[in-house]
Amino acid sequence: MNLRLLLISILSVPHCGTFAQTNDDYNENQFPPRPTPAWVDMVDQGSNDLRLAGIRTPAGIKVEIVAEEPTVIDPVGMTFSDDATPHVLQWTMASESRPETYEVTFRNGETATINRMWKNTRDELKTLQDRDGDGVFDTTEVLMDDLEIPSSVLLHDGWTYLSSLGHVVRRKQSIAGGAYDLGEEVVRGLCGFHHHQASGMTIASDGSMFITSGDDDNRAEGSDGSRATVLRTGAIFRCNSDGSQVHEFARGFRNPYRDVAFDPYGNMFHVDNDQEDGSKFQGVRLMHVLEGADYGWRLFAGAVCCRTDFVR
Repeated sequence: MNLRLLLISILSVPHCGTFAQTNDDYNENQFPPRPTPAWVDMVDQGSNDLRLAGIRTPAGIKVEIVAEEPTVIDPVGMTFSDDATPHVLQWTMASESRPETYEVTFRNGETATINRMWKNTRDELKTLQDRDGDGVFDTTEVLMDDLEIPSSVLLHDGWTYLSSLGHVVRRKQSIAGGAYDLGEEVVRGLCGFHHHQASGMTIASDGSMFITSGDDDNRAEGSDGSRATVLRTGAIFRCNSDGSQVHEFARGFRNPYRDVAFDPYGNMFHVDNDQEDGSKFQGVRLMHVLEGADYGWRLFAGAVCCRTDFVR
């Protein structure tokens, strides 16, 4: 669907205009909840499974639990291999965590200080299997247990890509079935602050990779020394799958978390995790992302993360 058809589709939705008729105060952290549109029939999924009571979705959608504790605990990212095996990132509970910084040295000798979170435990990448064929994943295999607060996982061309504390790395096995003992840093110098850090990784139809990164300073350097600097705002970067030829694609996001998506015509779409008070989202934006565009959001002067600079 091209942009014109998309806009026609949106404008033709009944009652859609009611969402724009608000008197919201953008200096507040939380908007009042919107009423459910009259044309949406919401159902409680507890009617199918009592464990899902309170989870409401539009009619016609069925939610099923396919994995739960102890098979998965705090899953934060997932992708599928070519044979449809789920690969799941799992965070582990820490007894100690804190904000900190670390220094990145670029190829030309320059350095930069990256804000990040630290915790005293490591995280895992595991696969899930349904051994008895009942539709519930009941067995796991841990592939990596030494990860540091990873955001996303991508499988491409024999490599396992991982985004986390200000960079994107990729790892693979030198011997099939063995340890993931080969690895390299693909892009460094990105925002590294917790869930606003580098996250989404998407391979486009032309083989290039798109990386999303949050609202702290981004001083991206690719594997070939190419550089792209975007300060005080989130950004989407493009590079080759080996990290070379990194450059800015779009900016002006608060936290463009997870992967971008493409329609059949090559149009890019994404959602921006905008302004929350810690419990609910406010003003999350669905965007048609254009190359070179600036979507306006800026980080408050002196803040490490999250605060809107309403003046800018």
